[in-house]
Amino acid sequence: MTSHLTIRPFFAADVDAARALFRHSIEALAADHYTAEERAAWMSFADDREAFAARLFADCAMVAEDNGKLLGFATRDGAVIDFLYVSPHVARQGVATALVDALEREAEKQRIAELSTEASHAAKVFFASRGYRAASENVRERNGVTLRNTTMTKHLERRV
Repeated sequence: MTSHLTIRPFFAADVDAARALFRHSIEALAADHYTAEERAAWMSFADDREAFAARLFADCAMVAEDNGKLLGFATRDGAVIDFLYVSPHVARQGVATALVDALEREAEKQRIAELSTEASHAAKVFFASRGYRAASENVRERNGVTLRNTTMTKHLERRV
């Protein structure tokens, strides 16, 4: 894990850095699982700043940073983990784990019994390692391009 990792709430000032990280994360970390055309369609969601920002202001939105530099972000809207993106420079260094830990703790405080997420092919192994189980395969379309992912669910144990 990075040396000075801080998890904090998402602020409006984080939107543009999150948009850039979103694109960079997809381009680099999903390259082994999605074609260039699929990644471009996926990344296009960040083109509409207002729509992108609206999704970031969910029930629970967190960022991971190190000395003020955005390393990742995650959101949970109700019982659904919507976004989880990490900079490729810190992939597999505990940033995603710290973010999802924070989302799960907040969900438990709200007495949410089960979380779900639509995990990309790139994120399936990560979520499976945290106890999430595949529930269904999904096909989505963005800009005329078919994108596939997997709905995964996890029963939360009350730790609060």
